[in-house]
Amino acid sequence: GNAIEWGHRKNADLVLRITYRIDPESITLIIKDQGPGFNPRNLPHAACDEDPIGHIELRNELGLREGGFGIMLARGLVDDFRYNDRGNEVTLIKRFHRTHVDPR
Repeated sequence: GNAIEWGHRKNADLVLRITYRIDPESITLIIKDQGPGFNPRNLPHAACDEDPIGHIELRNELGLREGGFGIMLARGLVDDFRYNDRGNEVTLIKRFHRTHVDPR
């Protein structure tokens, strides 16, 4: 949703590329948009771990819809979350944490 809303500015002519790889140890998801990119460290209208609700008032002042939790939530659900230098591609990796089961 973020790539379409923010990266493509809802322009249906732009292509959103989603690739994935599943192997025995992990699943990798790469989402790349054709937008100009952004600096993920400069998102005052998005939630952050240090202050997960502090952005809500700013979103209201800017006339933005309710939200801004997606990046923070995604970071919490995966083991590795990183943007490319341009800020128009995100890679998410979730490792499978296998536990040994005693066959008895």
